[in-house]
Amino acid sequence: MAIWRDSLSDFRMIHRKVLIFESLFILLSGFVFVPFFSWLFDRILRAGGRGYLVNSEVITYAFDLRGALAFLLLGSLMVFLLFTEIGVILILAQKTYFSHKVSIMDALATVIRRLPRLIGLGMIQLLLLMVLVSPLIDSPMLNYLLSGYNIDILILNPIRQSILRTVLSIALGLIVFLFFCRLIFSIQLIIIRHRSMTKAMKESWQMTKGRIFRISASLVAFNLLLFGLAYGLLVLVNYLPVWLNLADRIMFIQTLTIVFTGYIWFILTMIVIPLNIIVINRLYYDFQQEPKDQLVLSGSWIAGKAEKRIAETVGKHSKTYRLVLFALLALTFVLNTQIYSNIVHARWNVMIAAHRGDPIQAPENTLAAIEAAISQSVDFVEIDVQISADNVPVLFHDNTLRRIDGTDRSVKSMTLNEIKQIDAGSWFSDEFAGEKIPTLEDVIQHVDDRSRLLIDVKLTGEPELTARILADLIEQYDIADTCLVQSFSPRLLSELRSLNPEIKIGQILTASAGRLERMDVDFYTISQNMLTENFVKLAREQKRQVWVWTVNSERNIKTVLQYDINGIITDYPQRVRQIGGLSTLLSGDDPVSQLNSDTESSTSESTQVSTDN
Repeated sequence: MAIWRDSLSDFRMIHRKVLIFESLFILLSGFVFVPFFSWLFDRILRAGGRGYLVNSEVITYAFDLRGALAFLLLGSLMVFLLFTEIGVILILAQKTYFSHKVSIMDALATVIRRLPRLIGLGMIQLLLLMVLVSPLIDSPMLNYLLSGYNIDILILNPIRQSILRTVLSIALGLIVFLFFCRLIFSIQLIIIRHRSMTKAMKESWQMTKGRIFRISASLVAFNLLLFGLAYGLLVLVNYLPVWLNLADRIMFIQTLTIVFTGYIWFILTMIVIPLNIIVINRLYYDFQQEPKDQLVLSGSWIAGKAEKRIAETVGKHSKTYRLVLFALLALTFVLNTQIYSNIVHARWNVMIAAHRGDPIQAPENTLAAIEAAISQSVDFVEIDVQISADNVPVLFHDNTLRRIDGTDRSVKSMTLNEIKQIDAGSWFSDEFAGEKIPTLEDVIQHVDDRSRLLIDVKLTGEPELTARILADLIEQYDIADTCLVQSFSPRLLSELRSLNPEIKIGQILTASAGRLERMDVDFYTISQNMLTENFVKLAREQKRQVWVWTVNSERNIKTVLQYDINGIITDYPQRVRQIGGLSTLLSGDDPVSQLNSDTESSTSESTQVSTDN
């Protein structure tokens, strides 16, 4: 198509400026903008007497006036930056369309002058629009906004598991895409025509009426071609060693393949958005009867002059700069090859915890389930613990007994003698009729040294009393060095820490915000929906382990095992072991001792943990 040819021609004219700007924007985002947002949000939380937010606190804070204003402020700043990034590239493309030269600084100054146009409801509209199309935008700002969640596990994997969900998701995606196409010229109208966000959206809606097919076909076909070429190149890089019969050096080739793939993907993310903006700019002017350059630039004389001098200097010494650039690329290639070589050769060292014992073979949280888990040589047996009315820790997960005997009685309202009368097995199978709810002491004695316990404490009473009961029992059986304790309650964990610092504690998280390193914990147990590279990186910097729950499907297991985690909580230990090629307690390593060594090298530690609710 002619529009593709013309768009590629435009890109060739401005590719240096675009790549320079994108590189600088990415650097500033990583070293200035994102750290500033984190610092600002931290100051807002501390001003309200909070250091961090966990689980339901995040939602509660968002609906509080102070929290709503904080999120609105951060969202507004992100909108400004996203608008700036897209706007600068748009101006470069727009001036190239009319064969006019423009400097990066003039484009930047013009976009900054347009920022007041976003103030008001238009800012919320633009933020929602950008979040909707976030899968199409590889922006550091949107990555920061969505960094707390694993989109693949949270959204994509559940969709893939159902044909109905897949069909509905495709339909929803199509609606969102068509909505995006109707508003596609909004930013052009703000920058070129100086419209407000609301007016720009209305005019874009009118401009695209009856033209949706051409717009969508142009964008979809162009991106399919672009990603198709990239995919073909990736396939070529991956299969070239096989075609060249280099199987005898497979580990080295795998390392090179990973590095090359990373470079190809990085280049693609650098050019895909600029290319799409150029195509959209071409479409915008194709729909004008008499295209005119109506964009008046807001010059930045000092900055523009400095940019011109830099360009002239680079032009005079272009060979030297190219040589330096090549040397830097070669150096990063060597360093990345070394790093990925260690990854490729690294042995899996992920511990497996059997979720509630073995809930597939026996009723959960019973001695039968625990024995079934131990028979599978798991590294840990994860159990749920609550405190009875007479202060005895017993194994139970739910708030009521409805799932077991159909009543609304709760463990916290019953004495141990009453709890012992409950049949905890018949609901599962007649084979387990008469199975009892065990006490934590029963379990400790039953397990002995055949496995280790991951104790998930469900707080149903006073944190101080619960912590004291648990600490006394752990000390009585001298298992502080072999067990892990986790909970949703930061206060309970804090009390447990003050009573016995030797007990390793972990915070369970389904959501978080703020500076979690202020928490005095040893490991994070997080929902698989929260598992991201950024989260794992932060945990490693804090010398804390990362556990993930509850991972059962083959697809999710494969996804989770791609991350540098320490442990995985699952209903299917053998499935995890087979998929990951894991052994039990590798090389005889003691996971709790390993955690001890980690904590010794860090005075203050933090854990993000998320357990099955």
